[in-house]
Amino acid sequence: MKNIKKISRKYIRCGLAICLAVLIFFATFLVSCNTQKKYLNDGITIVSSFYPIHLFTEVVTHNVDGIKLVDLTPPSIGCIHDYSLLPADIIQLNSTSLFIVNGGGMESFIDKAIKELPDLRIITASRGIDFLTSNGRLNPHVWMSPDFAAKEVQNIANSLSEFDPIHASIYQKNSEQFLVKIDLLKASISEKLKSVTNRNIITFHAAFDYFAHDFSLNIVSLIENDPDNSPSPSMISEIIDLGKKNNVSALFTEAQYPSDIAAIIANEIGAKTFELDPIVSPKLSSVYVDIPQDEYFMRMEKNADILKNALGG
Repeated sequence: MKNIKKISRKYIRCGLAICLAVLIFFATFLVSCNTQKKYLNDGITIVSSFYPIHLFTEVVTHNVDGIKLVDLTPPSIGCIHDYSLLPADIIQLNSTSLFIVNGGGMESFIDKAIKELPDLRIITASRGIDFLTSNGRLNPHVWMSPDFAAKEVQNIANSLSEFDPIHASIYQKNSEQFLVKIDLLKASISEKLKSVTNRNIITFHAAFDYFAHDFSLNIVSLIENDPDNSPSPSMISEIIDLGKKNNVSALFTEAQYPSDIAAIIANEIGAKTFELDPIVSPKLSSVYVDIPQDEYFMRMEKNADILKNALGG
């Protein structure tokens, strides 16, 4: 009899523990659902880390009501390799529904953001992409590959569809339309560059590695391995030697960085300098407004035109 009572108490305790666990699970589930419902009822505030991610998120959310899209960093920043979070950034992220980042090391501040805001919902647009490396580090400039731009748009669309299933069909439709345009873009760039014979080039930094990889251009050297540190005299001499050895006829700079060193190198090897667009800031504005839906395609086509002209295609 005593054994029966012990067994009964044991099962009662076990049953209570199971009931408690179930209650905790459903309470957590309801809080999560209510929180998400609140976000959806109040509208969705999305913070993008910098311009390319802003651009792709705007494409995906086109014609979706209730979306407020803001960028964490100002347009003048360009690439955000060494950006540090400001107190105002933490406040902004704390009130956002979603934070969309590029990944691959571009947002070096991401660990601090997670530490400060452990409940922050983060979408990594480059998820599933095989990164190239540059100077021993992952090269995060994946949006300069049309295929990887498409992958980032797909990742954003899928994540938003999961978070906001009411508008999933619009997110997916916008993503599919972008993918169709990507195929046309690749065909157009390939056609423009098909007659280029000397494909050896020098670029300012690693922003164009993915573009070069996709369209069979050979970057024989970078002017700056680290955009924040100018090359030493010995490095400049090495770049000049590589340029001469590989018969480089064109060097490519970027608007956000000074071009004086590139001009010196070009003069020494008998080449010309041209400016390519890494698409890291709005082209015609200092703010993120009135960005055309075809902005990415127009600027990539312009890069192809510049390359064709520079390389004699």
